[in-house]
Amino acid sequence: MRTIQFGSIYHMPWLEYRHALPDGRVCLRLKTGRGEFSRVAVRVTSNYAMPDYFKGADEYEMAVAYRDEWHDFYEVIFSPRDLRIKYLFVLQSDELTFKLDATGLKAGADAEEDVSQAFAFAYVYPAAPMPEWARGCVGYQIFPDRFRREPVETDTEPVEPWTSTRVQNQYRFGGNLRGILKAVPYLKDLGVKMIYTTPLFLSDSSHRYNTFDYFKIDPLLGTEDDLRALCDELHKNDIRIVLDGVFNHSGLKFAPFVDAMEKGEASPYRGWFCFDDKMPYGYHTFGDWRYMPKLNLQNEDCAQYFLSVGRYWLEKCHVDGWRLDVSPEVWPDFWRQFKTMMRKVNPDSLMVAECWDDSREWLTVGDMFDSTMHYVLSRNIWSRFCRHEISTAQFDCALNRAAMLYPQRTQEVLWTFLGSHDTQRIRTRAGGDLRKALGCLDFVVTAAPVDETGKHITLEMIQQVTRRTAMRYDRDGDDHYDIVSAYQKSMRGSDPDAALHYLARLLEAGDLPSACRRLMVCACEDVGLAYPQIIPIVKAAVDAANMVGLPEARLPLADAVILVATSPKSNSAHDAINAAIADVQAGRTGPIPRQLQNKHFDGEDALVKGQNYKYAHSYANHWVQQQYLPDVLKDTKYYTFGDNKTEQAARAYWAKIKGEENV
Repeated sequence: MRTIQFGSIYHMPWLEYRHALPDGRVCLRLKTGRGEFSRVAVRVTSNYAMPDYFKGADEYEMAVAYRDEWHDFYEVIFSPRDLRIKYLFVLQSDELTFKLDATGLKAGADAEEDVSQAFAFAYVYPAAPMPEWARGCVGYQIFPDRFRREPVETDTEPVEPWTSTRVQNQYRFGGNLRGILKAVPYLKDLGVKMIYTTPLFLSDSSHRYNTFDYFKIDPLLGTEDDLRALCDELHKNDIRIVLDGVFNHSGLKFAPFVDAMEKGEASPYRGWFCFDDKMPYGYHTFGDWRYMPKLNLQNEDCAQYFLSVGRYWLEKCHVDGWRLDVSPEVWPDFWRQFKTMMRKVNPDSLMVAECWDDSREWLTVGDMFDSTMHYVLSRNIWSRFCRHEISTAQFDCALNRAAMLYPQRTQEVLWTFLGSHDTQRIRTRAGGDLRKALGCLDFVVTAAPVDETGKHITLEMIQQVTRRTAMRYDRDGDDHYDIVSAYQKSMRGSDPDAALHYLARLLEAGDLPSACRRLMVCACEDVGLAYPQIIPIVKAAVDAANMVGLPEARLPLADAVILVATSPKSNSAHDAINAAIADVQAGRTGPIPRQLQNKHFDGEDALVKGQNYKYAHSYANHWVQQQYLPDVLKDTKYYTFGDNKTEQAARAYWAKIKGEENV
């Protein structure tokens, strides 16, 4: 007899477990322990089928649609005879039968079927349909400042050279809307059906999430006419465009915020923001960033302003939707108003939440967002294909859990992404080997069989394309930390063959960052002062490896690994700095000697007159006897010359200068 975990049996008459589809059918789901039941069915009757409500009930077989490590998720989709329904579940495990209704689990095939205790679906209203263009749509995110630059008359500010490496937020490169327009044929050739741009509106940062004017395109990007021309050209090529709406916070130069700060309580815009004297800046912010004050969308005037912003760009430029930044931190009723507005202006528009976690609160009822950025699934993709933290079987379970999060209609338009402006790029996550990460996904999709319902990807297919990488990072065998440890110890032990072997294992697993980091550490820690020139040499090799990526990165890394392994060794600097840190951590510091302090003037009240610092370059051989350590440590020795040629030469030189040759 099977063991049954009764606590795993779960149904909720709402959200993802019970919902209507746009065609009026009903989807019901039930969670049980994995493999515990041989049959699950649902009995459905009308709420008004008096007097014997369940006597003529319809019974529908349920099938396991999803499965994770611990649970089976059963699902059935059916067309009800009556739009006012009551239902209960029948579960069979070998010779045992159970019935589940709203009051709990009941044993026996003859257990009572009381309509007053059954789950209820008061009335089956068809769900609002999703925009057809968004179903299965391939999207492409564009960070306008860094995408493509074309001449713009309004561009009056200096920008970074296109090849500059200064990529922090304060530096702007001048990519613009005309650049995106120029790239429309390229986007079409890629198979892109939708682009999503980060904010376009006036700001002083490259990311523009600190908006100053929501009705003005940043002049560096172009004009409203440029946006309209871009939208028109995209639509001609069957490509949609979604803008980024930052309505959780503004920038410091947003006119209402300026007024509220200047006039205080007298400002009509005071209520637009979340002022609070207990906060560090006197107002709430996005995160801890002072330059992005939080908006209060519970304020009716503020809400109406941002509703007008959303409406303006839908009407004037015919954009196809909004991705809404930091959406869980905004007053939910505002989102309901926003979606109502969007559907009135453009019934085919899309509203997407930026939510980093479970988004059921915002999606399942359908009165707020259509879709969300599916971080729940994206994190598992990164974990499996880039960092190799989970096995293929675990990834399969994660996919199934993700599929159970939302109603079926929502699943069709979820934004599953490999990277965004808020995350590491997929190449970085893949250890510099973008081709390996994307190749796994590409091979699976390409090889997937197709029928009238679409492509079908199986667990076996994923296992096949990821087997090599999975083997190298198996938790019970070649553990990541064992490999990198053996890699460094082989270089330290001057065994170039072993070091190359472990380098090869890291590179075959796509772990370029670990290969580079440990190599750089070994050059500094284990070779160090025995061959000081090795540090810039290895740094140049690491830079070259990261520049070319895998597989070519193997060449400069192999050069550097062999050099490190065959070089003389010294850990004198390693031991010295560790000893010094130990003293500091133990509180052995003391005042800095007066002659070393940054003091150039002695006041009348100074107890000791004159700094008495001796400038070393004024003395023979650029050296003079002088105390540098604090008094409490004045005789401490941290550094001992290593026994290699380079350090011994330095020791002999200074012994001669300091008159210590016979010491």
